Amino acid sequence: MNNEEPPHKETADWMLAIILIAVYALIFWPKPGQAAESPNIGTTWLVIPVTSWHEVNKKYNENNWGLGIEYQFNSNWSIIGGGYENSIDATTLYVGGVYSPSFLQYNLQQIHIKSGVMLGVFSGYADKNILISAPTLQIEIDKKIGMDFLLGCTNLRCKEGVVGLSFKFTKGIL
Repeated sequence: MNNEEPPHKETADWMLAIILIAVYALIFWPKPGQAAESPNIGTTWLVIPVTSWHEVNKKYNENNWGLGIEYQFNSNWSIIGGGYENSIDATTLYVGGVYSPSFLQYNLQQIHIKSGVMLGVFSGYADKNILISAPTLQIEIDKKIGMDFLLGCTNLRCKEGVVGLSFKFTKGIL
């Protein structure tokens, strides 16, 4: 039995991704003069990776508990580091940064929404250290609590998508 997907399936997935990105941009893209400066410069976050959702029905571990730190040192950049139980039941240690340019940030009263890309080195995947560059969406509320969404692929050819979720807290909440 042939388990390969039809060639048009991959094209349909890419078209859906492009449509979703366009809708996101129309909703959240700041209007002229609305680019937001991050209110969280100098904030240290305790980050708790929690779960991931995989596009395919393989037996991945989707309970990805861990612990990390994020420090935002200017309007556009945060540094990150920590560890978690990854989707193939191995321990991952990571270090890197999150780049969220100010034109992709939006303030809505006490809610700060920013999108960007995470760049980092991650261990624990098939006995290799891998470089990950993945789109992120971060939502931070009242400079005290937040959540991070990470969009990624489970392999280099990106035939399997994954969404990761982490919660984060500052010392004002702990």
